[in-house]
Amino acid sequence: MSPLRPLARSLPPLQDESLPGFLLRLAFRLDTSPVELAVRTGLADRPDQADLPMPHLIGLPAERRQNFATMIKATDAEVTAMLLDNHGSRFPPAQPSTTGRNGANQQHRWLFLHSTRYCPQCLARQDTPVERAFGGAWKISWRLPPVFACLEHGRFLEHVCPACKSLVLHTATRHGGKCLPRWREDNLHPSQCRAFIDGPCGHRLDENSTPVRKLPPKYRKFQKYLLEILNPHGPQTIRVIGHETSSAHYFNDLRSACHLLRTSWPNSRYLLSDPELIASLEAGVVDSAGNISHSRFVRTVSDTPQLAARPNAALLLAADRLLRSDHPDAFASQLRILTTADCHPSKVGWIRAFLDNRPECSDGFLRAVSSVIQTYAGGNLARNLKEPVRATRFRPENIPQFLEEDFGISDISPIWKGSRPST
Repeated sequence: MSPLRPLARSLPPLQDESLPGFLLRLAFRLDTSPVELAVRTGLADRPDQADLPMPHLIGLPAERRQNFATMIKATDAEVTAMLLDNHGSRFPPAQPSTTGRNGANQQHRWLFLHSTRYCPQCLARQDTPVERAFGGAWKISWRLPPVFACLEHGRFLEHVCPACKSLVLHTATRHGGKCLPRWREDNLHPSQCRAFIDGPCGHRLDENSTPVRKLPPKYRKFQKYLLEILNPHGPQTIRVIGHETSSAHYFNDLRSACHLLRTSWPNSRYLLSDPELIASLEAGVVDSAGNISHSRFVRTVSDTPQLAARPNAALLLAADRLLRSDHPDAFASQLRILTTADCHPSKVGWIRAFLDNRPECSDGFLRAVSSVIQTYAGGNLARNLKEPVRATRFRPENIPQFLEEDFGISDISPIWKGSRPST
């Protein structure tokens, strides 16, 4: 096989740039289409396969990643920084998976794989000649649900085109395609809307044509806190429900708490204060685009974050406040209130979802949850839980059938063996 020949012209990746955003900028630079560029750089073998599969957005195989770096004259570290798995050690949903359809699984519901948020002012950045010519970066961090605001410009992120109201860089089509919209066209600026509704839109998303949604101080502080946890050089431990835990466990706890608040509505109303979030929950379960879902699989939709930044930020903030309880018993009390009745129109509530998925949570979260929910089910029940939430040496066969009234320490041995003490 002949050695790869790097592109004659390329672009240096921008800070926090995503792989799709880089392809859009470089294709515009070379006056070609993203499809041709994907084939030329080794991301796809043929044009009909150049649809940028979702696993490629999460991570690339080592050989393909190195080949791509060679072709665009970048380092392996620069290419790795354009992929979501760069955040995988601290944000578990960004970890690659070898299971599930096309390499994706339910863990990846907490990634924006099929569209993205954006900051118009970041796209319009003109700090360098390259940015003035080809636009700012489509940031990879915008595809993480905990990133809901731009601190530099003090605003909530947007998620739709102000002209056509379509989701930005939306990959889903009615034919099931997973390529970027208008992926084969070679005359679009990287910041143009690529939606096609009764004709091409083409609106420049880097223009501030809509009122800026200023970021309130409490959300600025919370966003800064989440970014510190996402930072690879950030704090090693976070205090959750009275116990120190890792950032990965914190985000799993945060996801479970968000799911709890949504599925327990209206019991959770007293914990929520944002009008937009309350309105969306009163209207019904909403999907990632903020639309009311009529799907029978309500649990799946309830565990999918909204692209709309303001209500999703309010939900994350309410969930974080739940996790700041000083003791597992305090959180358990909240949990009992929220799960008193199944107010959610789902046949399967939050408890069953938690037991089915068994996320890797913090010790404090597990201690609180295990004191409230049933952690063991008999073998004759469908969809039962075969293992307890907390590891223990005791099993059902270790429980004696009878106990003597004067049972004492001296009787431990026969009872442990599962036999009734002799009288």
